[in-house]
Amino acid sequence: MAKVLAEVTGSISFSQKGDKGQKGALMREHDGFESGSYKYLSGSGEEAYVDIVCVKGKWYQCTKTYDNATSSPSLTDGHWTKMSQYKSIATHLLLAENATINMLGSNQINLYNPSGGAMFGSFRVVSNDNDYALWLGAPNGADAPFSVKKDGSLYASNGIFAGELKSVIGSFYRLTAVSSDGTKSAGSIYFDSSGRITFDADIYNQGYNSAAKRGWRFYASNVWCRSAFGHRQSTLAVINGGSMRVYPDGYDSGYTVVALEHTTYDNKTVYKIPLYSPNKESSGCPIDIVVFSPLRAIATYYYEFVPGGTGKRWMAINANDRNNDIYFCDVGGWHQLHGGETINLVYIHPEILTPSQNDKTYFGRGIFWSGEKDLDWINR
Repeated sequence: MAKVLAEVTGSISFSQKGDKGQKGALMREHDGFESGSYKYLSGSGEEAYVDIVCVKGKWYQCTKTYDNATSSPSLTDGHWTKMSQYKSIATHLLLAENATINMLGSNQINLYNPSGGAMFGSFRVVSNDNDYALWLGAPNGADAPFSVKKDGSLYASNGIFAGELKSVIGSFYRLTAVSSDGTKSAGSIYFDSSGRITFDADIYNQGYNSAAKRGWRFYASNVWCRSAFGHRQSTLAVINGGSMRVYPDGYDSGYTVVALEHTTYDNKTVYKIPLYSPNKESSGCPIDIVVFSPLRAIATYYYEFVPGGTGKRWMAINANDRNNDIYFCDVGGWHQLHGGETINLVYIHPEILTPSQNDKTYFGRGIFWSGEKDLDWINR
């Protein structure tokens, strides 16, 4: 479809000599010939338009009006003149309902300040990813407060994103959480002078993970509590013979079942109780409480605790008040945990002990206990 390029207060001018058309004529630009019947005009006499056509990257001006509408114009039918020096159309006012700009030569559009004439910005075709394809506010992209490179890298000295922001990787100086209307701040995260990422806010990690059917978890390599510490429940393992139920989110939540590894030691079948990462579903989970709950009162079981590292502390409870035949290895040998007894345990690396036990292989080395107490509830 023809595009009206310009309405002028004087003559339409080109960068070539020749017929410029009549005063007040409108230039119509065509990217190739129009399909169907169309009457091309030269702008002579009282004609309102002068037509130019781009064919294979070259421009041609209609210098002789077609008498009638034609569906088969040709560059060789005597109506067209090649515009070999055609570069631009100079006009005081550009009016167009639709416009297409083919930057066949310079491949750029530059903006200049009205005062002084310095370049304000540019939009251009560039070849290298690190070149500036668009910038505003300076004579060059490197100094501009807003710029975009060919590879899509964007720089803005300031900005407001009113909608959704998607990112893969990035950095920030300070990130502040504000209310939806932007009037209230709940806190911020930033990099402080001591080289630490700092939160100035109450931090909540609550809610429910519907996919995993459990609450959300917080994982950390080290946690230093420098004030009060409280917890509602503890990670828990319930032992029954050679199996263990693991409650990584407390007894009120779901559990997984682990078959305990076993070996022979002192002519006894000894089951190993892992106190860290007991199974795939509880990877990284430390066990803080071990509850022995044998179903039979006369069953005898032997166990070895497998702690994760030096300083690991846990509590063990024989929850069957009628069963007195639960045994575990400690640094001194086998210890009997009577029904109803509660005991606190800690693991110390054997090389710290004097004499050092680091070269020993006996079960329970490094495991100490204290605070044993038998609470009897059979007759209650």
